[in-house]
This record gives sequence, C-alpha cells and structure tokens, in this order.
Amino acid sequence: MHRHLRFLSALILVITLNSCANGPPILVSDAQMQQASLKSWTDIKSKEKISTNPDEHERANRIAQRIIAIAPELQGYPWEVQVFDSKEVNAFALPGGKIGVYNGLMKVAATDDELAAVIGHEISHVTARHSAKRVSGSMLASIGTQIADLGLAAAGYSGAGQLLGAGVQYGLLMPYSRKQEYEADAIGLHYMTRAGYDPNAAITFWRKMQQQSGGKAPPEFASTHPADANRIAALEKIIRAQAGAADSAK
Repeated sequence: MHRHLRFLSALILVITLNSCANGPPILVSDAQMQQASLKSWTDIKSKEKISTNPDEHERANRIAQRIIAIAPELQGYPWEVQVFDSKEVNAFALPGGKIGVYNGLMKVAATDDELAAVIGHEISHVTARHSAKRVSGSMLASIGTQIADLGLAAAGYSGAGQLLGAGVQYGLLMPYSRKQEYEADAIGLHYMTRAGYDPNAAITFWRKMQQQSGGKAPPEFASTHPADANRIAALEKIIRAQAGAADSAK
C-alpha cells in the first residue's frame, strides 16, 4: 500500500511539474489579473512617493508612449505611467497597462535608449501575460506539492512537504521566471528597435547593472532573474541576429 502511495504521489508531482515547466495552463482570466493589478497600482501610488520633477514624468511617458504606439497588441490598454521618487533602480508594468518607473533607475539609464530598453522589457511582461502565467504556475505547483506531501505522509514520510516545496521553488518556479525574463528581453528589444531606439543600449545598461552589483548578486539558481553576464550574452546574440537579418534584407 505504501509503495503505491509513494508511486502515486511521485506521479502527481511529476505531472504537475511537467505541466508547469512546459508552460502552465492559465488559470486566471485577464479580467481577474487586471482587477488585482488595479488594486495593487492604487496601493503602490498611495504608499510610494511620486516624483515632483515634471521632466522625469515627461521623459518616462514619452518613451513609453513611443514604444506602445508601434505594436497593435499594445493598443486598448488604459496606459498610465508614474515616476516614483526612490533610489531603487527598478521599474515594473502591471496587467492592464500600468507602468511604474523609479527615478533611481532613470539616473542609471542615462540615455533615452537605455530607459527604452527597460520600459520595453517591462511592457513585454504584460503582452506576454507573464503575471497570469506565474500565478497559474504557482497555483499548480502548490496543489501538486500538497497532494504529493499528503500521499508521502500517509506512506510514512512525514515532513516531506518542506523538501518538496524547496525543490519546486529552485527547480521549477525560479527557472521558469528566468525563462520569462529572457523572453521579455527578446520582445523588449523588438519593441525598442521598431520604436527607433538603439538596441545596443540594452547592453550598456546591463553592463552598468553588472558593475553596480559588484559581484554581490545571488547565484542564478537562487534568483528569479538571469545572471547579468548570461543576460548580456543573450541580448548580444539577439542583436547580432537582428543585424544579420537586416543586412540580408538589403
């Protein structure tokens, strides 16, 4: 009996992990994600200090709107861009068309091309529905882990849930998140190039980020984001491919 329970628990976990690793079915609707994002956006604006510098707002809005204008799939969202007064070097975009940019990032992304690389990347998360996919993947992984843990506990393996949870986190969810980051990089390069920005600025920006980290970034396997060196290498490969395709078209 215990042998069958162990086999069934393992089978359930494997099926769940394979489903997530190959791209989980989306379990939440766009309307649900937009509703949740709107609440998050309202909360963020109430808690974060909004920049009082009109030049920062003009710059972020101009770049965002220029990127949005070139892609049909970006139309129809009620886009809103806010610049937050913080030293944090970050930006984000939420489902439903809300973009947040920290002016700490704007100081590092000194040129419009560099800032376009970041904004294009963040907008790409929205069009690729990455938030909905991450929520769905987390839901499936949680359900699969809980069922497998119950089966293993019934078979005499108590406390297995913690180990299973760590395995899912480091073996599935983080690699899947990094895969989405690479995908957003690729889409973002496409967007910024079509909008007339220099894609090579993505390289200069991430080299700056690499220097800022000073080698203190966590190892890639323990992060939701790619290592800077791997990200730069992937971006360079895409840019070379774009340049080769452009030359062939001449």
